Amino acid sequence: MISVVIPMYNEQSVISGTAARLGAHLGSAGREYELVLVNDGSSDGTAQVLSALAADPHVRVVSYEDNRGKGYAMRQGAAAARGDLLVFLDADLSYGLPILDEAIEMFRTAGADLVVGSRVLAEHATEKYPPARKLASGAFRFLVHCITRLPFTDTQCGFKCYTRAAADKIFPRCTIDRFAADIEILTVAKEEGLRVCEIPAAIQTHGASSVNLLPDSIAMLRDAMAISRAHRKKKRG
Repeated sequence: MISVVIPMYNEQSVISGTAARLGAHLGSAGREYELVLVNDGSSDGTAQVLSALAADPHVRVVSYEDNRGKGYAMRQGAAAARGDLLVFLDADLSYGLPILDEAIEMFRTAGADLVVGSRVLAEHATEKYPPARKLASGAFRFLVHCITRLPFTDTQCGFKCYTRAAADKIFPRCTIDRFAADIEILTVAKEEGLRVCEIPAAIQTHGASSVNLLPDSIAMLRDAMAISRAHRKKKRG
């Protein structure tokens, strides 16, 4: 079974459509699936929308009152998921649906433990970004690589897929609650010797970002340095 996990904050305007599109896509392919919808303390009407969606037997809802961050929401979703494959994606289906099929095939053909999206590998993936965001994204990727030495082109892409065994190795070791959680996940995957395959992730929809560019980037870099220090210390110990 495939568990599609969607962490979300204030996504009442899109999540019903996303759930319908995912259900139609996975159902038409004859796949056994569940949608694990994680409400990370939304302040709009997301909780009410999810309550209605929960009537669908394919939908499972995880909800809590306080906004804890993407990393915390991902861990809650991983703990609740029951599938053999866990697919994490953004609430607005930023990268479309074909990438889902490509990732599932990658597990079969490449023996991957993780399949992660990369906007860097996708032609014209960020051409609609404002210049300031393009510059900041490039600088952020460069600094993350310098700090962590992770061999991946895009740590922050919201599309990531795990085998059950990989998820069970990674998420119990993770503690970062906010956006740097993706860096921690890939750091742990590298330490565990897991096979990580990147696939192009071209942005199909440009919804409003929940990232406050400058302060969140600074916070992520601070967390990245803390992650790197902690894991280097563990190696030495």
